[in-house]
Amino acid sequence: ICSISDPDMEQELPLFTAFKCDSELSLSNEPKKNYKNICDYPYYFSKTSIKLQGTIVYLTEEQIFIQKKGTSDIYVASAKKSQEKKLAIGDVVSCKATIDGMAKIPCYNSSNNHFQYVLYPYLTSAKVNIEK
Repeated sequence: ICSISDPDMEQELPLFTAFKCDSELSLSNEPKKNYKNICDYPYYFSKTSIKLQGTIVYLTEEQIFIQKKGTSDIYVASAKKSQEKKLAIGDVVSCKATIDGMAKIPCYNSSNNHFQYVLYPYLTSAKVNIEK
């Protein structure tokens, strides 16, 4: 267990990772693999495959942000060092990958001066190809 130590506190606080769980979920009531359910139940869909087409909306050295075609759904895929140089923002791509939980992206909201996190479905073993 991880914990947070602070000299002003009397004891350490445990560090928790929160996730959503539905105790009524059963094999006869399996959620469909859509964006909302992947976000709501990231560990249920963990290690399952996914295919999508979309546009690259942001790139870092380690991550590719893909907006699914025809939606506002954003997925974050792990970037391969050899592949990232070929990709650019605005490229239309197809992606075959494995769902691996959620990507926790830090961001600063200047309208209310708060630091917060945005969660997106995280894809690993991603094979990203530019559509021609």
